[in-house]
Amino acid sequence: MESVIYPLQNDENEQDRLNLLHILLKYVWKGNFSAPINHILAKSGAKILDIGCGAGSWSLDMATTYPTIDVTGLDISQYQPIQTMPNNFTFVKANVLEGLPFEDNTFDFVFQRFMTGGYTKDKWPYVMNEIARVLKPGGFLEVYLFEI
Repeated sequence: MESVIYPLQNDENEQDRLNLLHILLKYVWKGNFSAPINHILAKSGAKILDIGCGAGSWSLDMATTYPTIDVTGLDISQYQPIQTMPNNFTFVKANVLEGLPFEDNTFDFVFQRFMTGGYTKDKWPYVMNEIARVLKPGGFLEVYLFEI
């Protein structure tokens, strides 16, 4: 994983930029997600994975808004979220291109944004297979295919 080069600045200013971008996107999209997952969020212990969580803005927002679910943020960055973390949030440092470090059928919802440029064309099938592997049957995947 040390061979992976993080393409952006990886400091407090980048954390601030990502937090601001999260707030803007939440306003534009009128919420944190589009998938029909309200029934999942209503279940205590539901598990959500945020791949490429960066500053953890989305993950922390979801964990705070839905305190009975478990939210996992995954990123290759050494620079972990700096906010006070709710008890239902876990940060995992890992590279999705080396496989997701979770058991099969672990998550009810998998969320990913700002990762379009993070994978080469030939890696997308591998990443999607890994996501499908950790997603529970009947679970949902939401991928934002844009970069800012």
